[in-house]
Amino acid sequence: MASASPKDFPYVRPVAEFAIIVVGVLAALAVDNWNDERKDRLLEARYVDALLEDLRKDDAAIASALDGAETFANRGRLLLSAIESRAITASPRDFVTAATTAAYLRFPTYTRATINDLMSTGNLRLIEDDRIRSSISDYYTSAENRGQWNQNWREYQVRLGHMVPDVVPLHFRDAYEYVNAGGPPWAPRELNPSADDANEILEKLIVHPEIKPAIENMVRTQGVHYTYHAIVRDQLRTLIIDLENYRDSL
Repeated sequence: MASASPKDFPYVRPVAEFAIIVVGVLAALAVDNWNDERKDRLLEARYVDALLEDLRKDDAAIASALDGAETFANRGRLLLSAIESRAITASPRDFVTAATTAAYLRFPTYTRATINDLMSTGNLRLIEDDRIRSSISDYYTSAENRGQWNQNWREYQVRLGHMVPDVVPLHFRDAYEYVNAGGPPWAPRELNPSADDANEILEKLIVHPEIKPAIENMVRTQGVHYTYHAIVRDQLRTLIIDLENYRDSL
């Protein structure tokens, strides 16, 4: 019996060549997909690191706002107690400081650089974990919603702020600002009012027709401000922990 020759199977070579081409194309696509996936995971890790940096800044900002709310609420209560009793029990410096900062309200600043990048580029999809991605979206949506609350609180702050110059002389207000934030060489280096200075401010507080209810409202505002941002901080810290654990898994 004669052995088969290539001429007996003319279709073998084209089929083999086609199969080699297909395998080569599939292999190239697999390599490309692997490279793309690898790049996506590296980019995801960088985004998670950047988000964590932003969120830790938010945490520090909220901590400062909480500290401010507690401090300014206590100062407001000190003023109200003095107005009601017509007597100052604190030191002149503490009393004048309380009157100077009666309208202070410390708002946290939220860092949005990374989330803005993720949203504008569509790269939020790179966060593969659906729960983490949802938590990130919820946190920043909540941050947007806080804007209206901040606006309402600022209105109370501005109203009381317009009254403070009626009762606290400019040199004391300047002294407080310069001592805490620095100033030119000729700026006051200390806030050191006398008992007479404090009592003079108290008298102005007592006779002012609008300032007592404005201080009461501000104290309530500080309490709401504190409670609200304490809740936000709990949400934020949970997100930070989840993101840290997620980053370790990448």
